[in-house]
Amino acid sequence: MTAWLLIDAGNSRLKCASWRAGRISRQRYREVAGDSARASAKWLRAQFATRFDRILISSVASAERNRALARAIYSAFGQRAEFARVRASAAGVRCGYAQPWRLGVDRWLAVLAAAHVESRRTGCLVVDAGTALTIDLIDQYRKHRGGLIVPGAAMMRSSLHGRTAGIAKRARGTGLSNGDAWGRDTATAIDRGAHLALVALIERCHQNALRDLGQRPRVVLTGGDSGELQVLLSLDTQRVEDLVLRGLLVLATRANASHFE
Repeated sequence: MTAWLLIDAGNSRLKCASWRAGRISRQRYREVAGDSARASAKWLRAQFATRFDRILISSVASAERNRALARAIYSAFGQRAEFARVRASAAGVRCGYAQPWRLGVDRWLAVLAAAHVESRRTGCLVVDAGTALTIDLIDQYRKHRGGLIVPGAAMMRSSLHGRTAGIAKRARGTGLSNGDAWGRDTATAIDRGAHLALVALIERCHQNALRDLGQRPRVVLTGGDSGELQVLLSLDTQRVEDLVLRGLLVLATRANASHFE
C-alpha cells in the first residue's frame, strides 16, 4: 500500500500527516521555535514508526535549515526528503508572481489546495493565519492574482510589548475570554485589537475581490489563528486546518516530479 509522509515546516510549528490509500490522517503538530532539525526528526519518528514511499515537505526555512532537516529525516527514516518548489504553474493553477520562486511555498501550496477543494470554478480568497497573515486571491479561471502579507496577531502583540514599555507593564488581564467587543483591560484591548485589525483587512480584501472578479469569492481559512478569526468574520468561510499538507498532495498527484527537489 502506497504511503506518504507530508510535512509543513513553518516559522513556529511543524505540522505533519500521513497519506495512505487515498486518505490523509489527522494533522499533528509541535512548536519548533528554537528547536533543532534533529529534534523535529526525532519527534516525527516517534509519531510515525514506519517507512514511507515518499516524504514530501513544504518549508519556509532557510536553505541551511532545510539541509539539516533533510539529513535528520534521512537519519530517522533512511529516506530522502523531497522539498516542494514554486513554479509558474502547477495542477492547472497559474502563479501570479512575475518571479514565481519569490512566492512562499506554503502560500503556493495553500493556493493549489484551495483551488481544488471543490470542482466548480469559483474565485477564492485564501487566508493563512499564522506567524504572519497572508491573503491570496485565485480567480474563477484558477489564476493566482497575487496577495498580501501582514504581521499575524501574535507578532502584533509582541511588537507592542517590545516597543511600548507602559503597555507591557499593563498587559495583564483576561485576554480574549471577554466576549465584549471592547477591551476592559490592556491584554484584552491588545488581543481584540490585533484580531479585529486582521478581520477588517480580510473583509476589505473580500470586497476588493468581489469588485475585481465580478462574483463573490469563497473564503478558505487555515493556520493557527484561523479559528479565532472565523468566529469574528462576518463572511461565510470554510476552515481547512491542513490546507498546506493537502496542497502537497495536489502537487504530488497532479504535477510532475520537477516540482520537488
